[in-house]
Amino acid sequence: MIISKKGKTFVTLGSLLILCILILFVCEQKRDRYSRGEEDDNNTIIGKIIEVRDTSILLLQKGDVNKGLMDAGIKNVKIYSQNKQEIKANALKPGMSIRLLLQEGSAVMERYPLLISGVQEVHVLEQENDYIGLYLDIIKEIYGRDSALNDGMRVMALDLTQVKNLTDSEKEVVRYLLEPLLEAWQEDSVGSPGTVKCQNPDVILATEEELREKGMLGEDGSYFAEGILIKIRTIKNRKNSFTFSAEKWCSGLAANGYDDCKASFKEGVGTYELNFTWIS
Repeated sequence: MIISKKGKTFVTLGSLLILCILILFVCEQKRDRYSRGEEDDNNTIIGKIIEVRDTSILLLQKGDVNKGLMDAGIKNVKIYSQNKQEIKANALKPGMSIRLLLQEGSAVMERYPLLISGVQEVHVLEQENDYIGLYLDIIKEIYGRDSALNDGMRVMALDLTQVKNLTDSEKEVVRYLLEPLLEAWQEDSVGSPGTVKCQNPDVILATEEELREKGMLGEDGSYFAEGILIKIRTIKNRKNSFTFSAEKWCSGLAANGYDDCKASFKEGVGTYELNFTWIS
């Protein structure tokens, strides 16, 4: 009888012990998923930092596909590192995957990019490669070379259809960020002898064929009177490096190309080498 009673008590305590272990396991799994950004609800946003500004960050929301560009205010917001230590806003870097915790009643202003207010906390999940920043640097250098092709430019067309390490959403972000940058680049070159500048140039995503279909090329389709077309193509794409080719084109007699170019990343920051190959 006593053995039976003790046996019953032992079974009860064992069941409680197993239940406690299961609860701890579930909590640990949930905490791990949170740290990796795999859980989401109405009060959180997971995204990748595109730009860090004075009091806000520009981020591309993540999901099954990238959902859209957002501008989130971070003034007086608590920010935590991947190790869950509180850090300052200047420690945030482009390419970081982050999780925003929103206050109840936080607001989203419908514009582009979406304006997010009511951020309570920012949690860094991991440092990823800043592909968008790298491509902006590459395009800037291609634009600056053989500047005579830029004369009177009203449109910069980008053909990124063969870029394999950017999503469609990221390609649109490149286009969006280039418009104000292009204005600044033109201002920097004001005063260069023989150059003709055009105010507020447009940046569009388009192939040569699409420009032709829109009637933006010359009568025979052999020249782009309104601007320049920059084509970039990924050749070999690895985890932290890739090779690519690029071309700046106005016409068959006004173009230059770059082949066997190399790019790589270290701690999320990209560097590249342009290999000038030909001119026409």
